[in-house]
Amino acid sequence: MRGSGRGFGDDAGDLFGSDQVETAEEQQTNVDTVRRKNSTKERPNENWKETGPKMRCDLLSMAPQYALWHQEECTGKKVVLQSRIDSAFKFHTVNCDKCSVQPEVVSSYQAVYNGVDFAFPLLIPVWRCLGCQQEFLPQPIHVGCFGSTPIRPHTWFDLKLFHQYAVLFRHGTSCTAYVEGLNSSSSCFGVHGGHAVDPEVFQGAYFAFRRVTDQLNSLKGLGVEIDSSPLHVCPICSPRPDEGDPYAVSLAMDAVNKCSHLAHAGNDMELKPYIHNFFGKGEQEVADLEKKGCLDSIKSFKQHTSLLEGDDLEVSNCGSRLRCAREGSKATTMYDVNGLLGATCAHGFALPDLFCNMRRSENFTFYLVLLKHIVKECPSVKHVYIDFGCRLAKTWTWYLQALDKELPPSAVDLRIMVNWMHAASHDMSCQLENSGRFQKDAGFVVGEQSEQLWAMTKDPSSLMRCMTLQNRHDSVECLLSDINDLKLARLVLVLKAKMDSMHKKLAELDQRLDGIQAESNAAGIHDLHAAAQEFLGTQFAVSPTLSERPFLEAEYVRLREMDIAVQKLQSIGFSWKEAGGMSPAALLLRGSTHKEQRELQAKLTDLEIKLAISPDSVWTVDSNDYTRGFKLLAEQQILRYQSAIDVIVHELAQKNIEKRQQGEASKVTHALASKIRGLHAKLRSSLEEMYAWMAAAHDDPHADVSLPQSVVDAMLQGEPAPWHVGSHSSGLRLMLGRRFYMAENDRQRCIEQLSRLPVEKKRLMQWLDIMLQRVQERIRVVAEDMSEHAVIGSLPHPYELTRHHGVHFWLQWHAQRLAAILKEVNEKLNW
Repeated sequence: MRGSGRGFGDDAGDLFGSDQVETAEEQQTNVDTVRRKNSTKERPNENWKETGPKMRCDLLSMAPQYALWHQEECTGKKVVLQSRIDSAFKFHTVNCDKCSVQPEVVSSYQAVYNGVDFAFPLLIPVWRCLGCQQEFLPQPIHVGCFGSTPIRPHTWFDLKLFHQYAVLFRHGTSCTAYVEGLNSSSSCFGVHGGHAVDPEVFQGAYFAFRRVTDQLNSLKGLGVEIDSSPLHVCPICSPRPDEGDPYAVSLAMDAVNKCSHLAHAGNDMELKPYIHNFFGKGEQEVADLEKKGCLDSIKSFKQHTSLLEGDDLEVSNCGSRLRCAREGSKATTMYDVNGLLGATCAHGFALPDLFCNMRRSENFTFYLVLLKHIVKECPSVKHVYIDFGCRLAKTWTWYLQALDKELPPSAVDLRIMVNWMHAASHDMSCQLENSGRFQKDAGFVVGEQSEQLWAMTKDPSSLMRCMTLQNRHDSVECLLSDINDLKLARLVLVLKAKMDSMHKKLAELDQRLDGIQAESNAAGIHDLHAAAQEFLGTQFAVSPTLSERPFLEAEYVRLREMDIAVQKLQSIGFSWKEAGGMSPAALLLRGSTHKEQRELQAKLTDLEIKLAISPDSVWTVDSNDYTRGFKLLAEQQILRYQSAIDVIVHELAQKNIEKRQQGEASKVTHALASKIRGLHAKLRSSLEEMYAWMAAAHDDPHADVSLPQSVVDAMLQGEPAPWHVGSHSSGLRLMLGRRFYMAENDRQRCIEQLSRLPVEKKRLMQWLDIMLQRVQERIRVVAEDMSEHAVIGSLPHPYELTRHHGVHFWLQWHAQRLAAILKEVNEKLNW
């Protein structure tokens, strides 16, 4: 999701980088390193240039020999495969009590073998058993192949092709491109076999293979006991039996539009998907809601919930413009599936049963459905990061009341927060209240794990968009399973890197805090905690020195202005949600995007009772009382903008100094230039909004209240702003307080994360021990079932292999893999 806010928070790049400036020595070291790398690359290029002509001659002269070798290898491979096929009747005789002699060949047909390097014809015999009189033929799987059709396949694909393409599919390689590569490989060196692979045939066989082998060699598919919770895929987040102090699990939820589906692509067959691991109960509920017409907006979904039918939804006052948070967002008819929505744990594992297809444009309904299943099936989840969590949290509170009897009591404890980087596009007051960066005990989780998952689905998404719905569904299922396997293989390295980065980050933050303290001491500001509190005061409730009644009067005027603006917009046919411009009323509405007229009226009525005023007699819009309240409201808003402008100006000064110190152009200077441009844009918009309030509060509505450009330029050069008398220490104090508060919060999150990592290591080791015990127990049971073939490490005759032997083989593989991960934990996580 994308949002553009008007807040005054850090740019996204500030969240993970350091504000420290490289020294001249470090810059020279970087330049020398680049030169050495360039010289290292130049030497091989010169060598290739010198040897190129001779290599061209050798390749040309060796072409006949290459063709001969290729033909010999092809013939050898064909002989081996044909031999396996001719003896494959023994797979039948092993299981046939009446068969005592070799069956007779009654007919045969020709099939084409396609492998990584070769393509050639095979003769497939059809046998009749002389004992049971049953006709049968060899199966491709018995010789290491997979057929293009389940019965009498005329194309036999080597299993290596499908394993290879599964990896290439994750990187966006289409079946057509892969098949072209196979055809090129099998006909290289001038050898043309005339047995080209058909892309459509290969694609059909590939999807059949993935469906047949789904969960085939997974722990669950092999009969190992697995927890039913969706968190079981993550070794750290998976629930523990009899856990005294439950681990606070964090999830990230997000939607992606790239994994959409074109409405008119591949819909010639109404085939149901085969695989249902990640699309579970949530997907089924979304499909049911679609049939009932409840997916178009949160309003239609709310009407479906009868307990609160007709009640209004309370939303956040965040002024950021988030597409999914606007009910006016409409899906294009080009797509019948607009993307995916899913949940991942803090370690990046995609969670089973917690994914769904968005059959309409992204809105709150999809999130509410999945959140309901999360609190039901994952009670250990305490934090959920969502891009627009500031708004969804209020709607979730309403939804909890509607489903009070269906959800466990722990549902009310779920904290919905905004992930760190996306929070940078929200208002600063929203960041401070809702971003995980500023929430105690949240740790340095960041909450962008879903974005990382979607990045891994970017390449194949263009392929899945044009598939049949059945193939797209199963492709997503297989893709998420493959990604989880990669996550498990790299989990130890991820934990190690996290620990190293947290120690490095903590050292950087300590150094940054020391620098801020030195800068504040030089400016005569010795209490940074007090400066941080002043900064917070500019972002939340306005002037605490006001008595209660003037404050309530200003609040009453604010609501009246909004109510009047709503009525005007509705009278001319516009939605109040689309309010724009620079009028005070439009600015207020932009900060309360989803507040409806009845809600405003209810709040106005409440204040009229508290203040004992009558809007129709004394407190009319032109009355002195109303004017007094409006000017007080304007004064509060102007002070807020002035404080924000002070911070922006000082930030610009600091970034310009850093850019000058960097000297010649580099990645650092480009990043600083980008931040400076963003700060200039914030400064312009903040000045314009402040002018709107100043003009509205001025006695002469036509007066020019804007600052001359020369004054703005002087502010950027270090001169005090006009609203400061004799000194600009207030703006500097706010800027230093803001930087101190940000750095101190990041430091606390680092410390929290450093305390969590040893707990995560302990949980990982516990999971590995538990799963090893379960796998060993399963191996014991399977070994008993194998009876005379129960000797571990020995294999029976190739034609007497049974399903138990395959299960036993993969269980041993899993046991070795788990033991290897456990060894890696002991070796690399030495903390």
